[in-house]
Formats: sequence, C-alpha cells, structure tokens
Amino acid sequence: MNIKIAARQSDLARIQAYAVGDALKSKHPHLNVDYLFSKSAGDKDQESLLRSMGDKGVFTNDFYEGLCSGEFDMVVHSWKDMPTESREKTSVACTMKREDPRDILLFKKSHLRRFRGNQGGDEVTVLTSSPRREHNIKGFIQSYFPLVVEDVLVEPIRGNIQTRVDKFLKSNADGMMIAKAALDRLMNSKRPEFESSRASMKKALESCHFMVLPLNENPGAAAQGALAVEIASQRADLKDLLQAIHHERHFACVLEERKILASYGGGCHQKIGVTVVPHEQGEVVFQKGISDSGVVLDGVEQKNSKLDEMKVPKKLTEIFPLDTDNNLFFDRSELPISIDELAMIESEETGLYVARANGLPEDFRYNDQQCVWASGVETWKKLAQKGIWVNGCDDGLGSRRLPAVDYFYEKKLKWMKLTHNQSFNAGPFKLFYTYQLVPKAETPNLANKKYFYWMSGTQFKLAYENYPHIVDGYHFCGTGITYQEIKSILSGRGTVIQFYSFKNWKQWMFNLLGVEEI
Repeated sequence: MNIKIAARQSDLARIQAYAVGDALKSKHPHLNVDYLFSKSAGDKDQESLLRSMGDKGVFTNDFYEGLCSGEFDMVVHSWKDMPTESREKTSVACTMKREDPRDILLFKKSHLRRFRGNQGGDEVTVLTSSPRREHNIKGFIQSYFPLVVEDVLVEPIRGNIQTRVDKFLKSNADGMMIAKAALDRLMNSKRPEFESSRASMKKALESCHFMVLPLNENPGAAAQGALAVEIASQRADLKDLLQAIHHERHFACVLEERKILASYGGGCHQKIGVTVVPHEQGEVVFQKGISDSGVVLDGVEQKNSKLDEMKVPKKLTEIFPLDTDNNLFFDRSELPISIDELAMIESEETGLYVARANGLPEDFRYNDQQCVWASGVETWKKLAQKGIWVNGCDDGLGSRRLPAVDYFYEKKLKWMKLTHNQSFNAGPFKLFYTYQLVPKAETPNLANKKYFYWMSGTQFKLAYENYPHIVDGYHFCGTGITYQEIKSILSGRGTVIQFYSFKNWKQWMFNLLGVEEI
C-alpha cells in the first residue's frame, strides 16, 4: 500500500511527519510512504502576531483542500495548531504518544552572571508571542528565580524554533520561552538531514541556562506536545491503518484540554494554559491564566474514579493530618559527608535530584553549570532562596523517570537523588544519603483516624507498624514513588488513592464535610 503524508516545510514539521511515517512502517512493514512538504499561511507571514492573523488554523488550513481532493492521504500537525472547531470533511484519526507538554525558558548565561553581579533588582526581558506565556511568566520569574527581579518585560518573537533561537541570541533580551517538545524532537532526531540543525542548536544552547517550567505555574497550550494526524473523514482504510500507532489515553487528555479551552472561546490569543496529565487511577488537570471575559484560572483538579467509591467522612477528627507539618513522625539530622563525596555531588557531570531543600548538605557549594532538579514547586522555591538555579521539577507527580535534558550538556548526566537513609525505592536515580530520619519519642495518635494523606512511604510504614488498624482506612498520596511504596507495604489490602497534593486533598476533604479552612 502507498500513502502520501503532508506537513509544513520546517525541520520540526518534517521530523514530526517522519515520526508518524516511521511508526506506521514499523507496524505495517509493507507500507510505502511518500512525503509532501509545503508552507502554510503562518509560515509565509513571519512578522504579524498570531493573535492578529484570524487565530483559527493559520498553520493548518492550507492543507485542508489537499486532503479533501485526495492530493495526499494524511497531514501531520502539531495538535495545538488545530482550530478548536471541527472541520466538516476531515477528522483527526490518530494521536501518538505525547511528548513533554511543558514550556522551557532559555536564559543567556552571560546575562545571569550580570544579574548576580548586580545582586538582582534589575528588569528581565523575555521573548514570546504567546499571551498565555506572557501572562504566566511574570509571576513565575519573581517567585522562582534565584535572584531579585524588579520587573519582567515581554517582547514578541516569531519564526520556527531555529529562527527564534537565532533572533534571541542576537537580541538584547535575557530569556525566551519555547515548547520543550519542539526542542526535544529536534535534538533527539537521528535523521542525517537534520544533523546540521542539531549541531547549530547544540552550539546555541551552550550559551544558555534553561528552566523547564512547572505545570503548576505554567500549564502548556491545550494539546501542546501532541501530534494530530488529519485525514478525510470517509477514509475508513486509513483509520484502520492508524489505529496501530494511536494512543487513546493521550488522545483523551488532548480532547479534554481543547474542550476546556473552547469553553472560554478557544484560540491562541487566549491567556489560558491547560494540561491534563494521566496517571494510573485518573487525571490531574492543571489550569492557569485569564479568559477574555476576565475569568481567572489558577488551580489543579484531581480526577480519580476511586473517589466516587469512597465513603464520605462524617467528622473532621477522622482526617489526618490537618496541617502541612512533615515532622510529625521523624526528626531529621544531617549525615557526615567526606570531601570526596561532596566533590562528587558538586560535579558538573552530576545531575542532582533534590526531594527536600534541606537535603542539600550544609557545605554544598553550587555553581550555575550544574543541573538541579526538584521534586515539586515548594522545594524549587526554597532552593531558589538559597541562590540555586533550578532547572525543573517533577510537578509533584513523582520521580519515575530521569529528566530528558541531556542535550544541554557535553556528557550524559549521572543522576543522583539526595535523600534520607531509610529511602528504599530509588526509581531511576542512584541514591545518596545526606540526612537520617530519627523516629520521635511521641508520634501522632491515629486510633480514630480513617482518612490519611501520606507524604512518604517511610512515614506510612512507621504509622502502620504502630497502628495496624489503619489498613482499613483510605490512604491518599501523590502519584509517584510514595504510591508504589504504600501499595507494596499493604500487599493488596486497603484502599490507596492517588491525589495530586496534600493541599488539594485537604481542600477537597473540607469541601466534602462542608467546613471552612482552618
């Protein structure tokens, strides 16, 4: 069978088309694939702001007639470029596994040195033409940067990813925002025709620090990181062909994001970010921004099928804990670290995963060339207050995979998780113990508690040993390693429910009881 795949002419668009073609051929070895690349209206006009160009399909409409006429069989788009309204004669028949939906902030190394030399207090200029990014980046920089920023200015920029990076480096701006998925696809492509582009981008990135922006503070554009394969609606043969590479779970998340965006009017002019992240039991929905009508979005919603099966608590005293004090069961004390061990932690070749800000040794000396990853946004903030440039975090979703940022460095990073001496599940990281947990002489009385939120598997283990009856309660925790640890300890007993964060869980429980925050 022969098929023709169309896409835009940019390196990124071609890489995306090849990804779909290669995936199809891996599932259908006898398939022959031809490619047709051409410019869209959005590519031809590199000066106008997207919000002023009609806002509906400026990168996709030019391919519509070709699909309807049979000039080609399918078109590969970035999902976020698709208009929120469905088209009459075509449909999206396939979404492959989604890439990273987050944004990344590039920041010139020379400018960071200047800021540190001035002890902060200056204005920061960031390039982006996205109203969503402009809306979210100002508060983010002032809260998460390791220096004092007086104000954040935003200036527009257009072009494909290489053009924008080139413009940025030639400008006086300090930073620029782009989609991480675009950078990942370009830098991880193995095709020889993109070797020059990869080398050029690699050289450009050497002059930049980076931050992968947390979904909690800056959700992506609806459907960011996902590919849409559009076909003529009547082509049942192509639907069957594409089903082999279709990722139904990610497709559902994309549709949910687009539905939320459409409920506020749709379009890339909106100052709205929305990202839906699937997990084993449901979804976490991140939303942030402001709609055209002035509706403020700023929150995280937990969707979990197990919540519907749960018995509603009868009184506040059944819930534990009611505050965010993580020192209810243990005291923490720093472990001795040798000079050689400290040098290993401080090496530029070591990527540091920091689960708690106080997990860094007191004698740790940070330099801006080292990659530092945090478990969540609260740890990020505390590290920034110590003067550390944090490169990203796990958004509180668990350390289940290594950060995909190796292309920023000359050598593959050796990742190390700084943690306590009772941690027994490293995930993908090598463990390094920087502090120990010492059980307190007096721990909380859990005799009448039925609803629990656990911050760690170690905390749950001690509580379970002292109060075995809690096995019959409802146990809530994040979606990462803590969840796996508790499931392992209970060995099929009890009810363990994934819930994004203690803060969200507590508010949800209070709403069930109809009580005010205390």
